[in-house]
Amino acid sequence: LQVESNPAGFREAFKPVTKPTMAEATGIATNGSWHYFRVELPDTTPWHVRIEAVGSTSPDLYVQRGKVPQLADYLKRSVNAINDSITFLSGDIVPGSYFIGVVGSSPTPVSYQLSLEPLVVPSLVWDPGTTHEGTEVVTNLTGVGGDYYFRITTANPALGAWRTALKVMSGEANLYLSRGQLPSPSAADFRSERVGSDGFVISSTRFLPNEDWYL
Repeated sequence: LQVESNPAGFREAFKPVTKPTMAEATGIATNGSWHYFRVELPDTTPWHVRIEAVGSTSPDLYVQRGKVPQLADYLKRSVNAINDSITFLSGDIVPGSYFIGVVGSSPTPVSYQLSLEPLVVPSLVWDPGTTHEGTEVVTNLTGVGGDYYFRITTANPALGAWRTALKVMSGEANLYLSRGQLPSPSAADFRSERVGSDGFVISSTRFLPNEDWYL
């Protein structure tokens, strides 16, 4: 049995996600090489880990509980995206040690910044549907790309349907919706990926009042 102290693949441990400041780390990923990070989660506070890379390619991101992740052994992963991200809600979390793996997926070395932060999912108000544009509207004018999450608790619609609309004013964005968990491009109950503004209408037979859905 060979025992090694401080193997080269391990980086400095993150601060717990309950700290008020965001934890960050930087690195240079090469094709097939792994960088590992460890974080201790003392409770079920939702958290979010993401990569911002320099250039047109990005390393892939893996998370595993209790041991380091591998290509075929992981709890969650995000691959083949320009800026990968992974999010954990309270129901996904068992307090303990979590290991984050960053693996290079490009022949060219890529500089990246990895950040870990508490996740706050704002709640939307159920719109009465009295106007076409809506009266309960959330607006984001930052122009910053990334994943933006919202939670909405369903009501009993007067017209037998629920409409969700995303008005894109510049750039491009897609819309995803799931019941009880955060959606993603690869896992969503409903999706709209048209160029420009997005939206969909859901029959009231597909949901019940007082359910938590996430956009």
